[in-house]
Amino acid sequence: VKLKRNLQGVEKIIPQKFIVPSGYQKRVLSILIDQPTPIEVIYNGIDISFFRPLKKEEIDMKIAPIVPANKKIVAYIGRLDVRKNWRVLLKIASLINKERDDIEFWVIGGANSVERQQFEDEWKKQQLTEVG
Repeated sequence: VKLKRNLQGVEKIIPQKFIVPSGYQKRVLSILIDQPTPIEVIYNGIDISFFRPLKKEEIDMKIAPIVPANKKIVAYIGRLDVRKNWRVLLKIASLINKERDDIEFWVIGGANSVERQQFEDEWKKQQLTEVG
C-alpha cells in the first residue's frame, strides 16, 4: 500500500531504473509497475566489526565495541514489530544455539519499538542471552 502510493505519477517520468533495498521490495515493485523498467537491489551494508551487544556499563559512545573472538555474528537490524518477524529470529537463534557455540546474535535498533518488551520477555524466556 505504501509503495503503491509512492508510485503515483511514475508513468509520466519514465525512470531509467528503480533501486530498492531488498529482493522482497523488487518483487513487490515488479508487480506494481506496468513498465519494463529495470529494478536493481542495493542491500544495506553493515560493518560487522562495529556492532556487538554491550552491557550497560560498557556503553561508551566514543569507542567502537569489540567483536568477540572466534564468533560469527548474525545481526537483526530494525524495528521489533510483527511485520519485521522477530519471532522467527528467536526460533532460528534457539535452534542454532543448541547446535553451535560459534555464533552470536545481535539485535540492532528497536529501542522504541511497539513490541520491544514482548521481544525482551521472549528472549529471556528462551534463555538466549549468553552468560559468562
